Order: sequence, then structure tokens, then C-alpha cells
Amino acid sequence: MVERQHRLQRERTWIAAWLLSAAVSVGGGTWAVLGGAADRAVESAYLSWGARVQRCQQLVDEGRFEAAKAELAKLDRQLPGRTPRHRLATDRQLLLGLLGECELQLGHKRRCLTALERLVAFNPRTWASHHQLAHALRHFGAPEDAAASDAAVLEIHPNHLPSVDALVAHHQEARRFTRAIEVWETYLDALLVAPIRVRLGGDESVVLVVVDGRPQDVRLPLTLPPGWRGALAVATAGYSIELHALAWLRGQRVGQLTARAFEAAALDEVSWTLDACTKRGARDFVAHAAEARLTGVVAAPEYDVAAMRLRVSAFKAVTPELWRRVESCYDHALALGRLEAARARVRVGGCLEGGSLLPSWQTKP
Repeated sequence: MVERQHRLQRERTWIAAWLLSAAVSVGGGTWAVLGGAADRAVESAYLSWGARVQRCQQLVDEGRFEAAKAELAKLDRQLPGRTPRHRLATDRQLLLGLLGECELQLGHKRRCLTALERLVAFNPRTWASHHQLAHALRHFGAPEDAAASDAAVLEIHPNHLPSVDALVAHHQEARRFTRAIEVWETYLDALLVAPIRVRLGGDESVVLVVVDGRPQDVRLPLTLPPGWRGALAVATAGYSIELHALAWLRGQRVGQLTARAFEAAALDEVSWTLDACTKRGARDFVAHAAEARLTGVVAAPEYDVAAMRLRVSAFKAVTPELWRRVESCYDHALALGRLEAARARVRVGGCLEGGSLLPSWQTKP
């Protein structure tokens, strides 16, 4: 009798355990289903917020500023993103920028500046927000405040050409020529790296060249047979460049103990085919678009080649108007020696992709 009771108790325990495990499994599946549905609902809500902001962007692009302003004001109260780390922070920034643009186009100075000051305060590390505020301040006749915003842009993005242009012009008009020169030389010396793509025969390399107007040697390992002849293509990524020299390195031979040296090639004899750039002078090439490219036929020497060395300078974009202002400031400051040094590092022209428009990761402090 006792043994039978124990067996029944064990069976009841097993049944209870089985029922509990089944309940947990069913409950877990239910929670998984409910959790997935909740995730999809949240994702849909985020996408709907973004779609509403994009509709406002479309209204602004169409010039319907009153309609855009009404919708943006409503969104401003409802949009959840209130901190720079929120998932909707980008939508919040776009919203405030559009609201400021609407108020500017409608001529509402106080409301425009309030919206753009909120935009800057939302994330002070975003240079585009400072730039938009500077534009509005200049539009409403506050040049000193606009200059302060331009300076804030250059603290974050020192290669931003429109801000350099505006700040140099501001200091020149105020006859602060030394300050204008400081702004210009800071731009000239600010770190910027050009990813220049060089292709020779079947070998292609991306070489990183500091964009400061000074000659630099880049070495490209390759293998060419004696007397090889083919195309040398240089894609400048939108930067104006000067090709100073081309040299070849003889391949190493078995048992050779003497040091090898680069031997110069006749670069002046190369006839170049130009895409989105123009030739200025003997070896200067001024880019007009990010797709700027020059291609010429070169001949290797009568020995095995193990490497090519290219001496190149890369230049930042400079508009003719800005360069005239800079020259005038140097003249008024009687800094002619510094003017000659700056002139050697400048090629007037170039495109904004060559120095002014950069990926976001390069513009953060």
C-alpha cells in the first residue's frame, strides 16, 4: 500500500512537471509572438515619424512654406527625439532646420533665429547647424553674430570653404586684415587627406596625399617588364593637383649588393587625356568635379621595374573671389613674403568635393 502511494505521488509529480514545462513553452512562444509584434509596431512608428518629416521637406522644396510651417510646428510638439542619442535625433535636427528655413523665407526674424538656436543647442557638434545659423544671421543683418557662427563651423570643420570665404570677407570689410590672414592660413594648414587613385597597366593603388599644396612622394610597388608601355591614369577625387616628377625603381637581381635608386622619367613628354579637369601650366591640373581624371601613355625603361615613385601636390578648393580677397589682405598687412609662400600652395579653382564637402566622420572633433 505504501509503495503504491509513493508511485502515485511520483506520477503526480511528473505530470505536474510536464504541465509546468508545457505552460512555460507555450507562454514563451506567446511572449515571443507578442514581443515581435511590439517590435514591429515600434519600428512602424519610427518610420511614420520619418515619413512625416520628409513630407515637410517636400513642402519646403516646393516653396509651400506656410503649409510646411504648420505641419512642422505640430511635429515639433509630438516628435519623441529630444536628445542627440535618440533614434529620431536626425529627424529632430532636420525638423528644426526646416522650421528655421520656413521662418527665414517668411521673413520672421525672431522665430527663425529661435528655431536655429534650438537646432545648434540640440547638438553643438554638428557643423551644418552652425552654418545654417550663420546664413540666417547674415540674412537678417547681424554680421558679427554670423562671423561667430562661421568661426564655430571652422572649429568643427576647418576645411569648410563657404565659412572660410564668409569669415575672410567679414574681417576684410572690418579692415582686420591680420585676422583675415589667420583664417586663411588656418584653412591652408588644416589637415585634409586626398584619396588619389593611381592605375598603371594592371596595377591600381589608392595613395593618401596630404592636401596642403606641398610636394609629396608616393611610392607604388608594381612589376613591369623591360620596355613596357601603357596608360597611367590618375583619379584626383576632386582635388586639383600638380605632377612634379615620375621615377622608376629597377628590380632587384640575385646577387646584387649595390643600392638601387629611382631614375627619373620624362613626364613633360606625356600627352594627357582629361576628364572633368583642365590643364593649367606645364603640370597643373585643376579639377572641376569629383570624377576628375587624367590619363596619359608612359614608357618604362629597358629593365625590370619594381616600383614607381610619383611626386605630387594636392590643393584645396579656392574660388577666384576668395583669392582676390586674400591677396588684398596680404597687401594691406604688408605681408608680401607670406603672400608668396601662400601663392606657391594655391591653385585657384577646384570643386567643393575637393576639401569642402566631407564625410561626417571627418568633421567631428
